Amino acid sequence: MMYRPHSLAICLLLSLSLTVHASGDHEHEEGHGHSHEQQHSHDQEHEHEHEHEHEHDNSSETTKISAAMATANGIITAVASSGAVNETLPIFATLVVPPQQEIQLSGRFPGLITDVRVAPGDSVKKGQTLATIESNESLSRYEVRSPISGVISDSHAASGNLASSEPLFVIVDLSGLWLEIPVHPSQRTQVAAGQPVTLPAHNISTQIDSIAPPAHGRPYWRARAKVSNSHDDLTPGEVTLVHITTAETVAQVRVENRALQTHEGNTVVFVHHDGEYQARPVTTGASDEKFTEITAGLNPGEEYVTDNSYLIKADIGKSGAAHQH
Repeated sequence: MMYRPHSLAICLLLSLSLTVHASGDHEHEEGHGHSHEQQHSHDQEHEHEHEHEHEHDNSSETTKISAAMATANGIITAVASSGAVNETLPIFATLVVPPQQEIQLSGRFPGLITDVRVAPGDSVKKGQTLATIESNESLSRYEVRSPISGVISDSHAASGNLASSEPLFVIVDLSGLWLEIPVHPSQRTQVAAGQPVTLPAHNISTQIDSIAPPAHGRPYWRARAKVSNSHDDLTPGEVTLVHITTAETVAQVRVENRALQTHEGNTVVFVHHDGEYQARPVTTGASDEKFTEITAGLNPGEEYVTDNSYLIKADIGKSGAAHQH
């Protein structure tokens, strides 16, 4: 059978069109598959970068320090535990000598001072002879004895001088003093007898014995508390800060105040575990002059840094800067 020339041309064109179309579809499918693989690869890369960034964030909050290095730098830790945290009222108080412990001693009768046995600064015992006076009336001699044990803080007695009604000696017993605490009307409802009182500067604890009303036109009440001066480190007239405990909180977890640091806008404590120190954000509650309650972020039994925690903070800061580069 013979084909006409124009029929053969039409068949060749149709065959070519089908071949080109099939090739285009195949290329489209390959291109689509390649795009999908690129997107999947990009997603995996992004996820990997995110995981790496997360790991970097965690590592920037911790640092490792050997036990020898920690000891050499004075890094000390404590164990978080429960305990009392007291709400306190800080007030400046004055140390004074109780009236019964300061004696101005005169001779019983006017006369000539024939003997003086003590001088200012000398310690004396109750009943000890301080001076001898010859009475002007009877010309007999009598002794001036100390009515209390204490220290001669002042003396106006000298052999050969005349004794009169003026004090010859001032004797003070400094073994115990009073804290006189001014309580203003706005504070009066917060203060009561029996409340604990601490003197942070001297590490002394006592309690309020009594509260006296305002006297001599003064605009405040006067709370008094006895303090021991067995070490002779308290001075009459000294003004010192005291903390009156007005309420007590039993904290499930508490830390020493010096352990708290600020890190990247958060209040943190540095938790130690197996040579690694972590900046742990915490939520704080009640606080006093020594302890702070931790309501979230730290568990009982965890070890935290108390002394030189700023060194841990600085080391973590350096580690974070190194990661950024």
